[in-house]
Amino acid sequence: QDSVRKLVMTNPSLIPAAFKTFIKSTRSVFRIDVRDGVLGPKESVDLHLTAHLDDTITHRDTLHIIVSEGDNIIVPLHAKVKLLCRYYHL
Repeated sequence: QDSVRKLVMTNPSLIPAAFKTFIKSTRSVFRIDVRDGVLGPKESVDLHLTAHLDDTITHRDTLHIIVSEGDNIIVPLHAKVKLLCRYYHL
């Protein structure tokens, strides 16, 4: 099952900021929908992070956001399937 979370990235500066995103592991359960772009001054972009979870173990990885002429951002990722069991008495 897929679980999607929205991350909002904002450029607070007065100059455009080019960026690239990638997930550290090549065989990750995580994926990001925007690989690169340019944010104008005071502009924001929505990044959608999807985790494809198929078992109950905790998955961990790292999202890297590389900003040209700026700071590199490292976002730790973790996800786990939560099972909900209900018992009904007949």
